[in-house]
Amino acid sequence: MAGNVKRSNDIMEIRKQESILVDEENALFDLQKTQKELEEQLQANKTKQETQQKIIASQKMLLDDLKAKIN
Repeated sequence: MAGNVKRSNDIMEIRKQESILVDEENALFDLQKTQKELEEQLQANKTKQETQQKIIASQKMLLDDLKAKIN
């Protein structure tokens, strides 16, 4: 009888630990998904910055040309 109680408790502990493990694995998956989304956002931001830098360089050249006409 005592052996059955011990076995039952052990099985209960195993199920509890399996549940904890699943929760932790889900938390890791969510963190990895968030990281991927943030990395994609950072890449998109970097691309926009590069485009904006090209626009600014072009506008500076236009401004310099206009100033050169005055002088």
